[in-house]
Amino acid sequence: MLGMTNGEVVARAQQRVGDVEREAAVERLRDAAGEGRLTLDELDGRLEAALVARTFADLDVLTADLPDTRPATLRPDKESVRLAIRHGKIERVGAWHIPRTVTLELAHAVATLDLRHSPLPADGLRLEVEARHSVIHLLAPAGMLIETDELVRRHSNLTDRRGRRVAEWTGPQVYVTGSLAHCTLKIKRPR
Repeated sequence: MLGMTNGEVVARAQQRVGDVEREAAVERLRDAAGEGRLTLDELDGRLEAALVARTFADLDVLTADLPDTRPATLRPDKESVRLAIRHGKIERVGAWHIPRTVTLELAHAVATLDLRHSPLPADGLRLEVEARHSVIHLLAPAGMLIETDELVRRHSNLTDRRGRRVAEWTGPQVYVTGSLAHCTLKIKRPR
């Protein structure tokens, strides 16, 4: 916000935020907790507020007392990403950077991961799932092999109806591990 006039700061504070800004704030809060700057109770309260934030001012108040220890221009591409939410929704649709490992932690939530429009790492994607009372949608190309043998399911459903019709698996594989409890995992492929 350096170089901004008071009017520009006020105007930005009143502007509405989208999922990208909310997720950036959530990531910053998790990093701060990992560095010991926030207690778990503080983290939970701030995460809930970040997920329902409507303006930049709503988000700024949640991170105002935290130093910015990771300049965006110096961050390398991540090898892994952690997506976690309770009582909400996570979407990675369209083109996005898919790292080697995605950790998905859900409780009473819905997650959609689109694997159709972005390249997977050459050695595949490892999707580590810990979910309770949630729904997961994996949007996959027709010939993508999604291996779920190591996924523990308790009172959960897994569907990949069009996967049975694939004549030949192509490209990098997706390995789904972890556990589902009272969940639904739907693998959706094009008709």
